[in-house]
Amino acid sequence: MPVEFAVRGFTESLRQELNIQNCGVSATCIHPGGIKTNIANSARGNDSTSTVGMPTGDKAIKSFNKLLKFDASEAAWIILHAAATNQQRCLIGNDAKMVDAIQRVFPSHYSEVINDITQLSRKLKPRRNNKRSDKTSTAP
Repeated sequence: MPVEFAVRGFTESLRQELNIQNCGVSATCIHPGGIKTNIANSARGNDSTSTVGMPTGDKAIKSFNKLLKFDASEAAWIILHAAATNQQRCLIGNDAKMVDAIQRVFPSHYSEVINDITQLSRKLKPRRNNKRSDKTSTAP
């Protein structure tokens, strides 16, 4: 997340400088959530995530792809609209909006809150049982 803050700070600073210059150019900071792209399928990784209990290999790719829910072409249109209407920030997807809300409510501790939510969601995640149930339904 430090990189995201660096990009956000740079973009906000650039926008302010451009506005002071009144040059007709501006900057919009894009905050994307999980956008469906091929990035997970193209990713190269190693087994280091297993040390913190996260999936590796194909399981990691499948797990990551489940988070990517927002259509890329729709995201592109939203970005174009944000730039055309000179928006300072553009949040794409409910997950980006949720992270933004958490950052605003817990500015000093949002990272810990996100970690807690992630840990809780892992604990609550239902385990799939691939075995068939012995129960059979009968027609009335």
